[in-house]
Amino acid sequence: MQKNKKNIWLLADQCLISGTHFLLNLLLIRWLGVELFGMFASLEIMWLMVVACSQSMITVPMFSLYPKMQAEYKHYFQQLALWQLLFIGLCVVLLSIGFVLSHSVYYIEYIGEIIIPFTLVLSQLLIYDYTKKWFFVKREFRYIFCVDFLVAALEIIGLGYLYINALGSIEWILAVLMIAYTPWLLNYIWHFFYSINKKSIQLVLQGFVNVAKIHWEYAKWMLASTFVQWFSGNYFLIAGAAIVGTGALGVIRLAQNTMGFLHIIFQVMENSIPIQAANILHEKGKIALNNYLKHTTLYWGKIIGIMLLVLSLPASIWLYLLYGAEQMQWYWIIWWFSGIYIVIFLNHPLRFWLRSHEITQPFFWAYAFSAAFSLLTANFLLNHLELVGMLLGLLLTQLISSCVFIFTIKRRMIKRVEMVKM
Repeated sequence: MQKNKKNIWLLADQCLISGTHFLLNLLLIRWLGVELFGMFASLEIMWLMVVACSQSMITVPMFSLYPKMQAEYKHYFQQLALWQLLFIGLCVVLLSIGFVLSHSVYYIEYIGEIIIPFTLVLSQLLIYDYTKKWFFVKREFRYIFCVDFLVAALEIIGLGYLYINALGSIEWILAVLMIAYTPWLLNYIWHFFYSINKKSIQLVLQGFVNVAKIHWEYAKWMLASTFVQWFSGNYFLIAGAAIVGTGALGVIRLAQNTMGFLHIIFQVMENSIPIQAANILHEKGKIALNNYLKHTTLYWGKIIGIMLLVLSLPASIWLYLLYGAEQMQWYWIIWWFSGIYIVIFLNHPLRFWLRSHEITQPFFWAYAFSAAFSLLTANFLLNHLELVGMLLGLLLTQLISSCVFIFTIKRRMIKRVEMVKM
């Protein structure tokens, strides 16, 4: 019973974050328009990359290493918090240098105005991610929900204040985000620094280097994979914002926000199917696994197909209801994304099959080939096809992953048949 209650709080927190994200994006698009919203989305992509790197080096290893490390290092969480601070400082320095160079070389006007608020928001997000993951380890799901609820309330109140007072600028929006995440900053300061005494500080510093080395050995290949994965999925978006314009990225994000409910379905599939698939393979064999994956693919495929039809056929009506008359012209983007999400959906059972058989190498190669394709073709597609080039690039990178997965599965099956014949 206690476990079910904790899971309910966890599910409630996920729904709260997804709903708040959808609502805030909807308000920003209606308020700012696709051009300014695209500028905000480009900043969002950059800080999500940095957060992903932090997760690879710090929080993801923490989940696996916590039982052992907590026994060996009494102040393990404080030592990781110190490493997080050093990582934040390094990121702030590197990003500030990158912003200054971009401003001087390309003379992008708005960069000089957002360096400070952007780095402050990034610091808040990194602290938020680490502190929240620490509470995950402690399984304090109800507390997480309460703090996230407070953050969501501050975001909505802050944006409402900006709207009422007509303060529609990127700097003010970043200021609201920085204030909204303050509850997690206070938790970070209290649990990891204020609550320890002078003697504990010495112990934190003594074990810090060893903890950092252990995490680096665990995470160095994950960090490389994170970079490859990020480039495979986001390079067309970043390059599109630079070549076609931030308005193009704003339109892409508009479509993704409209179809955000599909991400919830994908998350449900990720949380339920792989575990059941592994159990079926272990208990009943490979044929039963194949039948199970076919059944679940058809089941979820029907649901997603109906949803895509409901959304895409009257796409202009949905865009009018959600974002206003100005955005009705982008109905055809919803059609493109319907095709993209079909490919993304079909990649899920392929991934589940590979993971059930403990075959993970194709994931790296799928990201690597997609990243290489993006780097080689983005400039040509974006300069010649502009927004259509962005959409085509997103579709083709997903199809490349499909080809890698299908090729691996086919080769595995052929080898199995040859072994049976022998």
